[in-house]
Amino acid sequence: MIVCQRCGRENDGRYRFCLGCGAALPAVRPGSTAMPPPVPNGPPSGPPPVPAPMAAPIVPPAPSRPTAPQPPTSLPLNVPPPPFGAAATAHPAGLQFVPPPPSAPPRSEGGTAPLGSHGTGQVPLAPLPRRPVPSSSVAATSGQMPRIPDDDIDDVAAAVPRPAPRPAAGVAAPSARPTDAASPQSSRPGTSTSFEHGTPGAATEVLKCIQCSNVIPPSYAFCGVCGTPRRRSEAAAAAPPPAPVAREAGWLALIDDLGNESVRHSLKHGSNAIGRAASNDVTFEQDGLLALQHCILTAEDQPFRLRPIDTYNGTYLRISTPVELHHGDIVRVGQEVLRFERIEDLVAEVSPITGRPLQVGCSMPRGVWGRLCQVGMVRQVANAYLLTHRDVFLGRERGDILFPRDGFVSGSHAVISERGGRVYLKDLGSSNGTFLRVRREIPLRNGDLLLLGRNLLRVHVGAGP
Repeated sequence: MIVCQRCGRENDGRYRFCLGCGAALPAVRPGSTAMPPPVPNGPPSGPPPVPAPMAAPIVPPAPSRPTAPQPPTSLPLNVPPPPFGAAATAHPAGLQFVPPPPSAPPRSEGGTAPLGSHGTGQVPLAPLPRRPVPSSSVAATSGQMPRIPDDDIDDVAAAVPRPAPRPAAGVAAPSARPTDAASPQSSRPGTSTSFEHGTPGAATEVLKCIQCSNVIPPSYAFCGVCGTPRRRSEAAAAAPPPAPVAREAGWLALIDDLGNESVRHSLKHGSNAIGRAASNDVTFEQDGLLALQHCILTAEDQPFRLRPIDTYNGTYLRISTPVELHHGDIVRVGQEVLRFERIEDLVAEVSPITGRPLQVGCSMPRGVWGRLCQVGMVRQVANAYLLTHRDVFLGRERGDILFPRDGFVSGSHAVISERGGRVYLKDLGSSNGTFLRVRREIPLRNGDLLLLGRNLLRVHVGAGP
């Protein structure tokens, strides 16, 4: 046992910090004990004692016998000790035992009796109240200090019982402190029960140190292994476990002017609203071309799905394979907005006077199967291009329909083809791509590019790194 120099509490030799106050304990040198041997309070009067041989063991008196001063342990072997109750009786050899003169005995932590040991005429120190353990776990003989088994040294939840102190003459016995009842179950690290705080005899979860995971009994304020205060471990045990963080289903990456991914917008499982309002899951407040709620992107285990909401500026998807065009579809080529129309699906303008279709200009040339209308900022048609060939090429430098002033259009950008009454749109590997306006809910794939107002976004499916 090691005695703390700050509070005087006895601690096991394997601990480096006091279990009562958390102070660092003095190191124990090999081959020595932590408790110094008791020193008598004063020299005995009378003839000098004869040292006893080392072979003669000293047997301490039984604790159940009457209390009386004991003769010095250094008397000759041939002189019997005085009987109990007759400390001043003369021995046959003419020697007389005189108790040491009264002096101010040193006091210890928590006790009222002077320091001493059995056989020196003094009363042993009253031990601190500890938790009792069943008699089957620790066996103690009469008049001897019990020994903790080696396999129970780390089990600090079960304290070792000490023998009751014997009251000295003229000294009142110290009042017993209330101690907590011990739980019959084991409190080794890894078990599920220990002592409940403040409730004697009740079992609850063990309290382990947050630094070294050592079990801290309820009567100690500090961990005996690392010295961590008990209140920190209690606060950590009482804190609710952190809520599990929901994993993202995917994300939208904003493409900058150099074509690199810059800002990342996470997508949760389920519906994700995208728009200009702050209440959306993905918000672009500075983009005036977006509606308050522009579109809905549904992220599920199945392929993602995109549903447009805004009907004015629309939502565009970059095409990677040829797609079929229908009457009224809108195509983005660079900064040009083009509306495809089939000739047979056009409705002729009716005269309000005669009720017959009006004919404006010359008659329709033979072989025309469609037209492209260039839509301006005010939703009006600026130019109309008739489609007469089976393949009509669009570009800035080469093709049938040219946009020489649009720097976002490639030299040969896209082609519109007519095959068997069906019309197809194909991108020719342009730098900025060809976009088709989404008119109904469509599935999305990993890597698809969306054009929402002024924002170009790439879709990533699955949780990110």
